Amino acid sequence: MELYISKIRIHNYRSIQNTEFDLKKQNIIIGKNNIGKSNVINAFDSFRSLKLEDINVDFLEKLWNKSQGHQEPSDPDDCVRLELTYHWKDLPSEYWFLLSTLATEGDTKIVITYRVSESMYDSFFNMKSIQDLLDLLEESFEVGTPEDFENGQQQAVAKTRVPSYLPSKDNKPNFKLFRIDAMRNTTQGKHSNQNEIGQTLAPEIAPLIEKQSKTLKKIQGDVDEDMNGSLDQLQDELHRFAYPHDEKAPLQAVWTIDEWLKNPGIRLSKVYDNLDKFEIPLQSQGLGYQNIYNIIARLNNLFSDLKQNPSEAPVLIVIEEPEVFTHPQLQHVFIQQIQEYVEEHGQACNISCQLIIISHSPEVAVSALSLNFDLIIGRSHKENTRFINWNQLGAAAGEKGIESRDKLRKLVLSYNAELFFADKLLCYEGDGERLILGSLMRNRDKFESGHGLMSEKVALLPVGTHFTSYRAALADLLFDQILVITDVDFHLKPSVETEKLNSSSKSDKDKKETTTYWKFGVDECETIKTTNSNLALLGDINADKSRTSLIDLKVLIKRRQQTLADLFSNDGGNWDMKSSAVEFERGMICRVVGLTSDDTLVDLATPPDSEIAELMITTQGFIPEINFWPRTLESALIFSDQKNFDLYMGKHLLQPLVEWSSRVDPRYNDVEKKLLASTLHKADFATESLDVLTDENFSMPRYLKVGLDWLVGIHE
Repeated sequence: MELYISKIRIHNYRSIQNTEFDLKKQNIIIGKNNIGKSNVINAFDSFRSLKLEDINVDFLEKLWNKSQGHQEPSDPDDCVRLELTYHWKDLPSEYWFLLSTLATEGDTKIVITYRVSESMYDSFFNMKSIQDLLDLLEESFEVGTPEDFENGQQQAVAKTRVPSYLPSKDNKPNFKLFRIDAMRNTTQGKHSNQNEIGQTLAPEIAPLIEKQSKTLKKIQGDVDEDMNGSLDQLQDELHRFAYPHDEKAPLQAVWTIDEWLKNPGIRLSKVYDNLDKFEIPLQSQGLGYQNIYNIIARLNNLFSDLKQNPSEAPVLIVIEEPEVFTHPQLQHVFIQQIQEYVEEHGQACNISCQLIIISHSPEVAVSALSLNFDLIIGRSHKENTRFINWNQLGAAAGEKGIESRDKLRKLVLSYNAELFFADKLLCYEGDGERLILGSLMRNRDKFESGHGLMSEKVALLPVGTHFTSYRAALADLLFDQILVITDVDFHLKPSVETEKLNSSSKSDKDKKETTTYWKFGVDECETIKTTNSNLALLGDINADKSRTSLIDLKVLIKRRQQTLADLFSNDGGNWDMKSSAVEFERGMICRVVGLTSDDTLVDLATPPDSEIAELMITTQGFIPEINFWPRTLESALIFSDQKNFDLYMGKHLLQPLVEWSSRVDPRYNDVEKKLLASTLHKADFATESLDVLTDENFSMPRYLKVGLDWLVGIHE
């Protein structure tokens, strides 16, 4: 027989307003702390008899408002509901209650619903307290195939039958739930390692003792004969103080070998054979090692019991937080081994086993993807928790979404799984940017009071210049905010002015060279183009330019020229972060839009009904006082302020002839050839810049500061 839960849907239960996800035989549910991952399993017990605290708080508030406003709670969603779909194959007669038609394989759906029935509306309108609600909820229980529910042909079942359809920890359930919670103390209590291994081995030890009883009794006699002499003084004292005296059966001290025979015990230790069997007990080992052993011991105890007491009841094994106290490598080894362990022992016991691991470890998430577990991601957005299968990320975008998910998988497997546990996402181009941004974030927190970036749940993700190719998959994760920091990387053909190079030139050849300057303006450049597809986000909403080989920034900017004219002013510009217009001011070009879970960009001024993430893209802009437009992070860091320039020059990180002036040479955008010291390559710039970035006189480039401030809710 094969029988396992293939789909779960939960509505208005605890932290979960509405979620639906699929399950396979081996699953891992991940998500940050306190979002309700365990509620998925707790629901099996709660829906037997719902309590008021089991109802989603927002839904309680909605019902209370309807009650006070005399509005009928008649919407289809005005309920608390649990839906389970079981997939089965070759069911024995004991499980034919799942069948609605004769078949060897199929699916059965059960739905448990609590709602205010129409007959209780008068009482609902007269509620004095939300505590009165529980008495007004009516429970219904329906069973059928998914097709039965679609056609309205599902069958109502008596409420007394509910327990027989739900996974349970009862002694003889139809669906056995075996749950292992994270163990903070594995040395004491019912589930200590010592007790668990004793229970596991007891059935095997007992026959051995019975078989060798003569040998063991002889051992007892030999011990008594050899050791009793050492107890003579104690025996005399016992005889002296014993009352009443019984010469036939005097009180004696007896070596307890026989007690061990009645209740044999085993201690767990590391044994060093080369040190005369020297032992280090398990409780002296690391806590992570003890925790993993405890899980294995308890599972072994489960399967030993199933062998001793055969049953056809399928088993749902739930292991919560196996990563407790363990380092990343041990977590990966555990996930790899537990997959094989459960499968092998389930087959040996001839039972259908389903495994769910609940975790908040990025390492476990990486292991889940690499070992082909079914990964379910728990996400919390505006205090509502929902779960989504990994293989459903980007599904709304069709083929493009599948490609997006496949690309994101490669990043996650490169140990970027922190994004699953973050509320906010910072996307950057490459390793150099990662090092610099990390330093800037720490430095910003050091000198800014309040609004600490490092205390925010921010994940960093390297997307290169192709954020759009990851966007469909990221949209489904529904971050609160996504910040894309990218280089403008322009290729422009400006209206030119030329000047001879004079004293700064070393050779006659250099003196004959001319340099090109420009005054940046929308109409002053013939073309402003880039191959950086991230900048397509500056264009029309939902215009797909991810495969455009050359994006004309001038066209994108001119398209919103009227808006720019309204926003731009001589004092640096004032702009509204809730507008989706392209913002342009000194040293910065940026835009903020909304990103829906179906990968649609929307204007935040008129947000849709669906949940959205705020998305900002920010890049380098023109710096008018030095007539210079940095095209990469390096030149932006150096020329955003003269103090920055002086710091870099003082550290000998720049070529000696590089100058700060009112008309900075645009050739300095050729960073490796014209700007950085000859001994310094672009790849080394980030590392060599760390001392500069932490200097109190360093000034963060405008486009970076605005972006990082936006992540913590500071909107200038």
